[in-house]
Amino acid sequence: MGTIFNDILDFFYPERLKCLICDADMMDDLSENYICETCLEKLFSEGGRCHQCDRPVEQVYSQLEIYQHKCKACQEHFHYFTRHVTCTLYEGEMKRMLLGLKYKNRVEGVRAIVQAMSTRTLNTEFIKSVQYIIPVPIHWTRHMSRGFNQSRLIADGVGKEQDIEVLDCLKRVKRTKKLKNLNKEARKSMMKDAIILDEKSKIVLSGKDVLLIDDIYTTGSTLDECAKVLYEAGADRIYCMTFAMGR
Repeated sequence: MGTIFNDILDFFYPERLKCLICDADMMDDLSENYICETCLEKLFSEGGRCHQCDRPVEQVYSQLEIYQHKCKACQEHFHYFTRHVTCTLYEGEMKRMLLGLKYKNRVEGVRAIVQAMSTRTLNTEFIKSVQYIIPVPIHWTRHMSRGFNQSRLIADGVGKEQDIEVLDCLKRVKRTKKLKNLNKEARKSMMKDAIILDEKSKIVLSGKDVLLIDDIYTTGSTLDECAKVLYEAGADRIYCMTFAMGR
């Protein structure tokens, strides 16, 4: 517990001047940043992207016009969220950093994630209409063993950067198996009824635009279940943002 506490202190009171992704030395005048220029270039790759889930698409962009610029997966599967945006692919150094955060208590990596996600919001039109940021919940047993919810830490950081209130109103009531080895249908079945809403938040959410925050997007099943609960509570438009996305 002491190590986690020290890491959280380090998150709010940083001392080192190294890139939190590749560990390269940073210049003194870049001390307010946590990602080096090389890693930033890797994060924000250009190219065609699905207008709903943000997945990179191989087709020529003009081919997507008749499908509202949606990828094949989003054409075939209904999403409760209006749009999802992400920063990078879940691979290489980005994957190692996220795994370090979730399973090795490297909480300092949240600073780099927040920097990347806050920068990503500058390229979105929807952020101006968002009234609440909502973290994706984890089950209480996972929270006990890990010591924190990484999505809540990220949401707090992005909320502070964007001056948007964080509303921690979702609760995970079903402890699911790890979803990384499951296909889309299995994930969807596993997540069914796994998320509930704090009853006091229903009035607050009615007619509001909200931003769901999570660390990784794989098939979208977790975000969809959260978005479904928010939609049924009366939220207007539900946007989602993650740091990384699986292929």
